[in-house]
Amino acid sequence: MYIEKLPNGKFKCVQRYKDYLTGKIKRVSVTIEKNTLSKRKEAMDLLKNKIEQLNSFAPEREYTLSDISKLYLEYQANHVKSSSYHTLTSRVNTLVRELNGDVLINNLTAAYVINALSKSIKQANTINNKIKLLKVVLHWAYKQDLVDSINWLDKLTLFYDNERKEIGEKYLEAEELKELLSNVKNKQHKDIFTFLALSGLRIGETLALHTSDIDIEKRTIIVNKTITIHDNQITTPKSSTSNRIIYMQDELLEFVKRKIADNKTMQIAIGLRSPLLFFNSKGKICNYCSLYNSFKSYCSKYLGRPLGLHSLRHTHASLMFEQGMSLEAISERLGHSESNITKQVYLHITDKLKEKYNEEIKNVHIL
Repeated sequence: MYIEKLPNGKFKCVQRYKDYLTGKIKRVSVTIEKNTLSKRKEAMDLLKNKIEQLNSFAPEREYTLSDISKLYLEYQANHVKSSSYHTLTSRVNTLVRELNGDVLINNLTAAYVINALSKSIKQANTINNKIKLLKVVLHWAYKQDLVDSINWLDKLTLFYDNERKEIGEKYLEAEELKELLSNVKNKQHKDIFTFLALSGLRIGETLALHTSDIDIEKRTIIVNKTITIHDNQITTPKSSTSNRIIYMQDELLEFVKRKIADNKTMQIAIGLRSPLLFFNSKGKICNYCSLYNSFKSYCSKYLGRPLGLHSLRHTHASLMFEQGMSLEAISERLGHSESNITKQVYLHITDKLKEKYNEEIKNVHIL
């Protein structure tokens, strides 16, 4: 800072600075009444504030991957549901550990990312999911002016996943479903698995279902809530299309009638009350992890492949389609915001039907 005495007897304090946007050297000034130590210190503070305001869009510092991830999660905390945020936090923190959170964000390269992920992960599909997540985080950071450039992300192409399961492996055939359910010993688990297959509801929607959501006379189930898997709290559904009313076919209607009757008998016997359709011995929400592990174990043992509970939704869709339901009707029943999964099921079933027709045609004699 240098000081100029003005004709009026006051003093102008001038400070040079580098403009962040243009890179040019510019000047700012303030006027003080007296050229004393205290006034000069006051002038320096004022000049510093002026320069900071003029360069307010300049990055405060070089951010690390950990810094960016924390800022991204803080932003998402106010924009997504708590259940989604919990899952997102877990995924982002895992990614940060795998790529080293101390790496400077502007020094990241495609080669570094691929090398780091390939060292710790062998499945192509898992690496692809990590790459997609990284791109989401860095695109957000770029829009917030926290990252100088993200052009290198174009070099991050997805791996070909030659072990990816086809849609046909993600659901059960009718006979497989019967075989599986016949071997489930735990009655509570068997009831829930059966309901999932008959209704097409998500497991979270099923565990949050109240008996009052069911209208036996109208044969309908109102789906308007779900549970957060990590803490078993009832919350709003996954998306707006998840709010729906499904009609109960005869098989589902009879199952629900029996379930409600069994619940009343059990509640009287053990002296508890619960609004839930499916509840544990304390009348509370059933444990998701226990159900998931149980189903996966039964599938491994009796079907030879460890399927998740979501496969029962695919199973419901495929069996409905095989019996004549339209793609649109199935998609609406499942509460899909878009019907990509339903379309995959449709294409798979269509291929199966073609194989069946070709087998029938093969032995036809015209002449």
